[in-house]
Amino acid sequence: MKINFLKAKIPFSVYIIVFLLILVAGVLNVIFNKPSSFMENKDLAIDNCIQECLQANTKGIILTEGPCLSEEIVKGWACDVVNQPKISIVDNNPKNQCKSYIEKNISHQVVISTKCELVSAK
Repeated sequence: MKINFLKAKIPFSVYIIVFLLILVAGVLNVIFNKPSSFMENKDLAIDNCIQECLQANTKGIILTEGPCLSEEIVKGWACDVVNQPKISIVDNNPKNQCKSYIEKNISHQVVISTKCELVSAK
């Protein structure tokens, strides 16, 4: 026995309910799938940190000493330079690290190499 689903009589209210569920799901998707401020700030912090590094290079700042380029490059993010490969005696020295990050006043840090390339952002 073959059933023809196209000729089945479905109440109009079922179509309305399905339409409303799809509409509500779409609206909720738009509301809750906005990029988080963490990700927006992370991308901005990376870009700004790289720019800060390039400017430091043009100013003649010695990046091989692993300086902190900014205690807060964007809200919640510090910008630090490390050698690649890491030189422990230089890069682990607290005076070459961002105090705001060490003291936990800032939660996140962008770390870039002396060549102004991203090492990490966490």
